[in-house]
Amino acid sequence: MTRTARSTAQRVLGLALALALSSTALLGCSATDASTGSNGSENAGSNASGNSSSQQKIAIKEGVEAPDFEFQTMDGQTSKLSDYKGDVVVLTFWATWCGYCMRDMPELNELDQSFDDVQIVAINRGDKTSDAQAKASDLGYDFAWGLDEDGAIEALYPASGIPYTVVIDKDGVVSTVFAGSAQDMYSHLEKAVTQAGA
Repeated sequence: MTRTARSTAQRVLGLALALALSSTALLGCSATDASTGSNGSENAGSNASGNSSSQQKIAIKEGVEAPDFEFQTMDGQTSKLSDYKGDVVVLTFWATWCGYCMRDMPELNELDQSFDDVQIVAINRGDKTSDAQAKASDLGYDFAWGLDEDGAIEALYPASGIPYTVVIDKDGVVSTVFAGSAQDMYSHLEKAVTQAGA
């Protein structure tokens, strides 16, 4: 390899590395982590349209009306996503065994405390009801905590892993989708809810 070719190759590799380091890496827990008991493995979170070939459900896209659903709250009541229309909704899917979900919870709470017109709707995926209720109670956050025991909500909002967070504007339209978690998730969420009208 000539000196010029080697120099060009080194510059290209350096540029590729710089781009990789500067992008926001989203990390999450895969569905298989629930059965293995993994607590935040280093699985890269997929983008909103990056479903695996075994998952043929249609991913939620920005700019579409958020599918409405009914859910059971942790205290046994029934609620609907559309009950929160008029607020910016941060719909997040989580589980107790997902380390990245647990890492995001304080930042979601900070967001909830910072904006009067933002409602956090936290839907549990894959836990026993008693485990989800205990964790929500331990955290003590003023979220709309919900259960998805039969997978009906997951069918409307399919993702290859969690945390999976959908920001919905005041008119009920999907504004931003986060498939995974990132360092300083608060700043990403703050920008997203502001863009959604909060």
